[in-house]
Amino acid sequence: MFYENKLELNISQQIYNNSNLLIYTRENKSYSTYKNLFNNVKLVPDIVLANSLKVNYADINNNHKILLLFRLDIEKKGDNIDKIKDMLTNNGYEYDESSTMIDINDGIDLFKELNDFLAKICSYNCIITDRLHAMIFSYLLNKKVAFNNFNDKIKSTYETWLSNSENILYLDNIIEKDILMFLEKSETNIKEEEFSSQFEVLKNDLMGAHE
Repeated sequence: MFYENKLELNISQQIYNNSNLLIYTRENKSYSTYKNLFNNVKLVPDIVLANSLKVNYADINNNHKILLLFRLDIEKKGDNIDKIKDMLTNNGYEYDESSTMIDINDGIDLFKELNDFLAKICSYNCIITDRLHAMIFSYLLNKKVAFNNFNDKIKSTYETWLSNSENILYLDNIIEKDILMFLEKSETNIKEEEFSSQFEVLKNDLMGAHE
């Protein structure tokens, strides 16, 4: 949510706080802000974390390369991408580049596009990305992922739900030593956090709305 001024916020508060509206936030930073402004604010994980993907893509061969998944729009951090590419090349790592963006047309099969994208992630040894959902998909597929994004809400999503995962390296800065150490370590085949219970509040609210 974004408000140009206090008047806009006050109008929203009058409307939202006198209705049956429920507001769901996906990380602690937004939750802490909105619960002080609105009634009925709840915290649930990003909805992508409701998925379980490891079994579906377990048999895909690993090409032992690195996949770079960076945003292509005006907000991309070009200097960071160049630093990472130089670091990988200078240390003998092979890498490919891709994107989470696709061209949408009337005949596109979005389900197939998603499956192809997930299969691509599975075929790499490690993912380096600045995209939130590329990081989440990598986590769900039990792949090592180095994640670099300076958006406070996206960083808070990681800190709220995923900071305990040994397969994720959050990069506040592009430090070569830290990335190289992470690339050398094996994937940690531990039982990852189970999020299904975290969605119970959302499930119950949706079911209650239809009673």
